Formats: sequence, structure tokens, C-alpha cells
Amino acid sequence: MSALKHGACELNIIEAARDLLARGWMPLPVRDGKNPGFDKWQDFETTAEDLPMHFGNGCQLGVLLGRRSKWLAEVDLDCVEAVRLADRFLPPTRMISGRMQSPRSHIWYISEFLVTAKFQDPEKPEAGGRSMIVELRGTGAQTLVHPSLHPSGDTYVWDGDLDPAAVNQADLRRAVGRLAACVLISRRWDAGRRHDIALALAGGLLRAGWPVKDIEHFILSAAGVAGDDDPKDRCRAAADTAKNIAQGRKATGLPTLAALVGEKVVARMREWLELPEGFVDAVGSDPGDRKNTRGWPDPSPLPDGLRPVPKLTLGDLPERLRPWLSDIAERMQCPLEYPAVAAIIGAAAVIGNKVVIRPKRYDRWAVVPNLWGGVVGPPSVLKTPSVAEALAPVFLLVERARAAYQRADEDWRSRADDREMKGKVLKKKIEDAYKKNLGADVGAYREQIRQLDAGRPVERRYVVNDTTAEKLILLLGENPNGLLQYRDELTGWLKSMEKPGREGDRALYLEMWDGGGSGGGPGAGYVSDRIVRGTNRSDNLTLSLLGSIPPGPLSAYLRACAEGSTGDDGLIQRLQLLVYPDPPRVWANCDRAPAPRADVEEAYLFLDSMKAGEVGAAEVAGGFSYVHFSDQAQDFFDAWRSDLEAELIRMQTDDHPALAAHLGKYRSLMPSLALIFQLFDGPGSCVGGVGLEAARLAAAWCSFLFEHARRVHGFIFDADVIAARSLARHISRGALPDPFTRRQVAQKGWSGLTSVRDLSGPLEILTHLNWIWPATIRSGEQGGRPKTEYFINPKAKGRGQ
Repeated sequence: MSALKHGACELNIIEAARDLLARGWMPLPVRDGKNPGFDKWQDFETTAEDLPMHFGNGCQLGVLLGRRSKWLAEVDLDCVEAVRLADRFLPPTRMISGRMQSPRSHIWYISEFLVTAKFQDPEKPEAGGRSMIVELRGTGAQTLVHPSLHPSGDTYVWDGDLDPAAVNQADLRRAVGRLAACVLISRRWDAGRRHDIALALAGGLLRAGWPVKDIEHFILSAAGVAGDDDPKDRCRAAADTAKNIAQGRKATGLPTLAALVGEKVVARMREWLELPEGFVDAVGSDPGDRKNTRGWPDPSPLPDGLRPVPKLTLGDLPERLRPWLSDIAERMQCPLEYPAVAAIIGAAAVIGNKVVIRPKRYDRWAVVPNLWGGVVGPPSVLKTPSVAEALAPVFLLVERARAAYQRADEDWRSRADDREMKGKVLKKKIEDAYKKNLGADVGAYREQIRQLDAGRPVERRYVVNDTTAEKLILLLGENPNGLLQYRDELTGWLKSMEKPGREGDRALYLEMWDGGGSGGGPGAGYVSDRIVRGTNRSDNLTLSLLGSIPPGPLSAYLRACAEGSTGDDGLIQRLQLLVYPDPPRVWANCDRAPAPRADVEEAYLFLDSMKAGEVGAAEVAGGFSYVHFSDQAQDFFDAWRSDLEAELIRMQTDDHPALAAHLGKYRSLMPSLALIFQLFDGPGSCVGGVGLEAARLAAAWCSFLFEHARRVHGFIFDADVIAARSLARHISRGALPDPFTRRQVAQKGWSGLTSVRDLSGPLEILTHLNWIWPATIRSGEQGGRPKTEYFINPKAKGRGQ
């Protein structure tokens, strides 16, 4: 990939745009000076093939910032002082640009959820100065890049590699704020008042909890850019003021600074340095009237806590299921995703391994269409009743099997006396043969005795709930077509595998995921040998899995996995049909009888009793029957698989490994779904192979499910943002004292906010978005152990998020 370095080569606009696009950054045609010149340019999107259509006729090259360009962010240094101070305040990065006449004036980073902000001098600068000091630019902004021309005719150039450093948005916002504040005070660093300004500035920052070394750095930077001839004297101001405050003596602060440089300047510095009107000083003075909103900036909107997900529609479902699932969602007033996922996993469990699919034309790779999944949602969104309603056809099979077993068991018990008498007769014959030493073959008698017990009926099982691994192997041995493990709360299932003595359960479930066993695929079987329990054998480990889970426990589990705990083994990625939809925004009472489901029940009864020949499957050695894709569907699958593998290669470097592992499981998910969708067509459905329509529907489901996987795995990526939104809601409703400490938050027991250590991220986000303000205080006149308290912006009260 070519590097866009000034002087390396002359690239035209289209080549440069193509290079940006290859890096994942969205190029933007700019036709009106520095403005794009067309509506809704923030949503512009193009492909490499369409670049010639958009970039031509003398247009300039811009790049969209923020979400559309993998969170590319820019710091635009708009004045000479800012350029000179950049290296003293901004995080290091290798990506820098500018213009021939204004070099190194654009500093680039990767910073997720960055809020665009402008830092402007509140007073008109002297002749030749610029009001705008610096701009922090993210989503919703764009900027011109090489080889574009500035309206003045100056050329944009790169002054470094296109390798931006990744920086937390709160850290970047703090650094830019300090840079801008330093420029602002340096412009007022007047001769004759410099010592007084340094003392007052040091007093204000010390009372705000700044470390002395940070204050010295800030003062030296301001003095240096202002051309101060005695910077060491200004630097001593911080240490002298710290000593005075620690000993309880008077020290000037921000009120004095306002008298020296102006109230507007100090107000702007308070905003940029996150220093509200009232604060606690180092000797416990009155924090002032915190109910007064004067001096507090407006709280900024919080970034979205959950990533957007598509909404499932009836057109995304097999036609035979649409009326039934639509009826459930309407009566329950729940997302369509809940009953849809349950219905499809229920069908997968009923199909089991009666028919498998070979996704390649010639390869013997076979996929059993068992499925794992779950529904995510907060309490009281009707997850459990909607899932139970969608499993009704499966429960109908359970009831029929139970009734048949009870009849057979009663018949078996009614003939107990006959079996007992026959057994006694056979045992007598064996005894007589040994007594007479006739050399008779007693093996035939023993086989007749064994046959008396061999006819004992075994209940056909479809569903299990809470079971140990050893018992599950026995049940699968008795039900070789497979089972559905349904847990109302998946949290209990996950935690059960962490209990002492259950350590081996995780490994067993990991092996059961592919419907085979021991890594051998269909028919490989599984043998468990124990000294006490003996040998347990199951020819097939075909298990489907379904349950529900609230966001809080799921978030905690995923974060534990990301930190490398015992859960970091890919188990959660095997829940391919894991959906976390948005809850309904409105509610309407729906009190009517359920719609008839006879057609659906007939479909599930067919899936339960179907034979390979009925659907057009070919039988192979080992008893498994398989189908292929049709020719058209095979071409479609091959192209889809190629795109999948290319995306997985890209994700190895650009995305979290947990998300890449999730997508990797879609190699088998797509053919599994296609086979299930096809089998809903009933007898003869797979004659000629699984068709193109079923394959396309399965591919659409994979795209849909991956967006839900992004939302779920966002508990890892966006954990601090989600926690910040949750904490903001509690602050908004007045659930915390003012000020509050981290420990007071943790003691509340709120979901995702129970660890003092984990509160650092969300508190930092709320600080930099002006919801709260931290103050480090010491107890006693001689100083003591520092404690940080967080003051609540009065404007945040009642501000729901």
C-alpha cells in the first residue's frame, strides 16, 4: 500500500482517495473551497470502483472523520502558539500534516466516540492574532489532505507516516484543553504581572487537585511561549503556593487570576481545564454554592452505549413461520427476534442429525444443523414467555413422547409377572444343565433372559434443562438424534461449569457444539470412562442450546473473558444465534386468542418423523444422510465463503479477537440455517439440493446476527461508555450525594458499577463531558491522605440519558 508522503511521489486525487479508502478512511470530494458543497456530505460513502465518478473536475480531497473512518480524529492547530506548544501537551503520534506555509498544524489520532469541540479565545486577539486556538475534530467533521490545495493556493502535505496513534477520547480532550488554556494564559503573560499571574494560577490549580509537577509544566510552557525572561521564578510559584496552602496560610487563586487577566479568560480556562465555579481547596474551605449553575458548562450528550442493530422483519423468516411468529410478537409486545430465534433453534433440535449438509461440491466436510443461541434483554421484557411460546411445537412433541412412554411403561409393568416366571424357568434350565453336566450350551438361555429386560421402554427426550455432563452423555446415548438444552437463564448454565467438580463440563460442551464429538464430526461419538461410574458411551453428541440472559451478567462474563479468565475459551462465541434487539418504544394492549398454529405444528411433526428419502437426502456409511447445495446455491455459497474468509483476515489486525472468533463460527452457521429453512418446505424439499432462496436467506441471517454480535461484544469494547450512561442515569435522578466518592457508587450495587477499580473509565468520561468534576482534597492543615470527590453539575440533575 503506497504511503502518502510529501516528496515521495506525486499522487493525483483519485490515487490518494484510493489509498485512504484502502486504509478504511472514507475519502470525501470537496468542491467549494474547504467545504464539500453538497447536502448530507457527512453520510457520503463510496467504493474503489466509484472513485472516478466522484473525484474529478478539479475537486479537492477531504477525509471524513470519526465513525465513518474507523474513528480517525484530528487536532487542528489554528494559531502559532498552539503549533509551538503541541509537542508539550498532545500525545505522540506518527501521523502529522499541514501546509507548506503552516507545517505540522494538523495532528492525527484514532479516538473512539470523540466529541468535536472548538477552543476559541473569548476576546479579540491583538493585530495578526487568531481567535480560534485549536479545533478537536471527530464524527461529523472533515478535513482537506494532500494533494489538495488550500483556498490561498498553499499545498497540503504529509509530514509523517499515515500511522495515527490510538488515544482514549477523554485523554485527548484533556490534552487539547490544557494546550488551549496554556495558549490563552500565555497571551496575557504581561510584563510586570507575570509573577502574580503565576502565583494565582498555581493556587487555583493546586486547589483543583493538580500535582505540583503538572502545574510547573503548565507554567513553564506558558512562560516559554510568551517569551518570559525568568521562567524559573514563575516555576517556583507552584512550590511556594503548595507550601502556603499545606500550612494553612493565605494563597491567591482563580479569583485573583480573574482580576489580573479578566473574568472571561478565567471562565474559559475553567471550562477547558474542567474547573467549575465552586471547588474544594486543600484545607477544606467551603466549596461554595453548588446549586448555582453559573460557571458550570452544559453537560455534553453521552456517546451511544449500545451499537445499532438491524431490526428483524417478517421477510427475513421462512414463509411458513411468518404468521405464527408475527402473532407471538404482537400479542407479547416483544421484539420479533425473541420468538424467531427460539423457533429456529427448536427446529434445529428436532431435525438433529437426521439430515446433514455438505457445503462443498466434492469435499466430505459435513455440517450437522444443530444450533446454539440465546436472547439478551433487560428484565421484564418478556423474554421467557415469548421464547416458551415459540417452543410450543417442540413441547407438543415432548407431551406426545411422554404420553407414549407412559403407555408403554404401564404395559411393561403389567407384564412383570410373566417376565418373572419366564426368568425363573430359564434360570432353572441353566441350573439343570450344569447339574447333569450334559455339556449343554447355556448361552441361548442367558440370551433369552437378557431379552426379557431389553424390551423395557425408554422415554424419547427432546428437551433437557439442568443436567450434569455425565447424565447428558447418557441421555444423548438414549436419544441419538440429539437434544435441546433449554435454560431460562443462561447465567446459571455458565456459572454451573465453574463449580468444584464440574471443571470438565466446559470441555464437553465445546466438543458438542459441532454436533459430532471428539472433534471427529458427525458419528465420531464420545466415550467417558470413570472408575466409579464406569463407561458411558454416546454415538453422537448432537446438542442444540437455547436460553436467555440479562445484559448485566452477560457484560460481566464477557469482560472476565477479555481479561483472560477461565471463560476465555470461545464458549460464548459458539452462541451463534445470540440477539440483543432494541425493546419496543411503544406498548399497545393486545388481548385476543392466539392465531391457529396447526400448519406450524404439522411442519415440526414432519421434521421429527422425516426419513432421508422423503426429503431427497443420500445415505452414507454410519447412518447419516446428507444433502448438497443446488448448483446456483453452491456458487452463491462459494462467493459468500470467500468474502467471509477475506473479512476474517482483515479482522485479525483491525478487530478484537473475540469478535473475529464469533464470525469464524459462521462457516457452519450459514449452511445449517440454509438446510433448516429448506426443510420447512416439507417432503421432497431437498430434491436437487438446498436451493438459492434458502441460501440467500441464511446469508442475510448471518449478516443480521453479526451486527447483534457486535452489540453484544460491545460489552468489551464499549464497557466504559455503557457504564458511563448507566451512572449518568443515576446521577440524573439524584441517586448519589453531591459530592460523592467511588466507594459510594460501588456500594449501591448497580449493575456494571460495583467495582471501584472499574469506575475509572466511566467517571473519566462523565468528567470530560461536564457531568461531574473531580476534586482531590486532603484532610487537616498539614495535609493527609488525598481523597477524590466528584461534584455533580447542577445542570445534570433531571437530564435523562
